[in-house]
Amino acid sequence: MKSFDKEIAHLSDEINRLAMACSNQLEKAAIAFDLMDKGLAGKVAKDDEKVNVLERLIEDHAVRFLAKRQPMAVDLRFFLAAMKIAYELERIGDNAENIAKGVIFLKKRPDHGIVKRIVDMTADCRSMLQEAVEAFLAMDADKASAVWKRDEGIDESFKRIMGLVFDQTKGPCVDSFEDGTQIVLMARCIERIGDHITNIAEDIYYIATGQNNLKQIMMKLDE
Repeated sequence: MKSFDKEIAHLSDEINRLAMACSNQLEKAAIAFDLMDKGLAGKVAKDDEKVNVLERLIEDHAVRFLAKRQPMAVDLRFFLAAMKIAYELERIGDNAENIAKGVIFLKKRPDHGIVKRIVDMTADCRSMLQEAVEAFLAMDADKASAVWKRDEGIDESFKRIMGLVFDQTKGPCVDSFEDGTQIVLMARCIERIGDHITNIAEDIYYIATGQNNLKQIMMKLDE
């Protein structure tokens, strides 16, 4: 039992480390966008390999554990879900990389209102990710459910940004249209990050409860 606990604690630490690396990537991407710092954006894009390495280490750790032992149901759920969570985190890192690359391609600084909404949207995702990590470390199903619900706000933010960009790219200026398209792609990456965090919340809920139908449960509660 002590050995099991040690393995689970070690894997939890690795998941936490990977989540923090993703959060830092997302924060730096937002700063690069806010300041139009193409040098920082390039650094964020290069740093994504560190996230990829951490994800592979977690997967290898979990696979080796499952191959060596015959865990009970709750432990089996933990290790299988941990691999899925690591994958979702790796995808968050990929999207942060794409946001940073978008900064490099922008020809000029976007309108202040759009910049603020993009930065606020990334901050909301980072807050969601932090709460998801806390739910994971505590195996808190209720907190995981609350994180899942917050994705509605991310989706609404994405729609508002789409509207703002559309209004500002109606003219014939090619540069404005190209930058607008790039901003929409960046906002879409943030929206996808929100989706990956909700997937993490579902995985946490599964570990804690053994139920993998969080979406159906939440929909029934809203009826």
